[in-house]
Amino acid sequence: MNTIIKISRFYNRKLFPKIEHLRGATFLSRQLSKLALKTANKEKNIEIDGLTLSNKIYDLDDKVARKVLTGLYEQDETKLIENLNPEVDVVELGGGIGYISCLINSRISQNNKHIVLEPNPEVIEIVRHNKDLNNASFEIQQKAYSHETKDVKLRIDDAAPFWGGSTYVERKESKTKEVQGVSLEEIVDNFELGDFTLVSDIEGGEFELLDEELDLISAKCSQAIIEFHTIEGSEIQHPIDKMKNEGFTQIFQSNRVYSFKK
Repeated sequence: MNTIIKISRFYNRKLFPKIEHLRGATFLSRQLSKLALKTANKEKNIEIDGLTLSNKIYDLDDKVARKVLTGLYEQDETKLIENLNPEVDVVELGGGIGYISCLINSRISQNNKHIVLEPNPEVIEIVRHNKDLNNASFEIQQKAYSHETKDVKLRIDDAAPFWGGSTYVERKESKTKEVQGVSLEEIVDNFELGDFTLVSDIEGGEFELLDEELDLISAKCSQAIIEFHTIEGSEIQHPIDKMKNEGFTQIFQSNRVYSFKK
């Protein structure tokens, strides 16, 4: 790992959280990230947090690559999964590039089931490659969350195919792809899950999830890590209150990512 990347990771993970309120702190973080990408050896895979991530990430999106290199990618989720119960199954809705999936898989017992949903065809091969690079044992399902278990339209932003993938948010410059939908109930039934941890990052789909399948979550889910996204007509506090009314305690929060436990 080159010196610029080391400095950028140290700054972003150690110093920036303490000085982000200072003028110029964010600008410096951004400039270090750009320099890290510019000086990276793109022929090599990326080593971070004990994982090896595919160099195909460089071809996906510059912003993704910068965040991965400098320790900013999914940093909120990374903090919260440190407290996962390693002895229960995991259902992960929204696998992204597979970084969080590999990290979770390395921390849970290999006797437990770990199911990962990722509908975006632009990234699914990277998820598979990262799984192989890290000898992970999670099950990949190229499907989108839908409580009605029907095919849904995935909207993919032409300019940002990774960041723009959503079945819930309309985007001006987006194309649509038909993808198979699956409900949480169907996942639980198909894989014969008992008690499980839910990890959700589904670009607005969390509101439907908590509206339609909260009874199942309350009955079988002992821990949940959910990223809430801002979509028109939806209030973040409402689903949080619903979780608390079902007996969940909010134990941690990092920006828009919340961790609940029963």
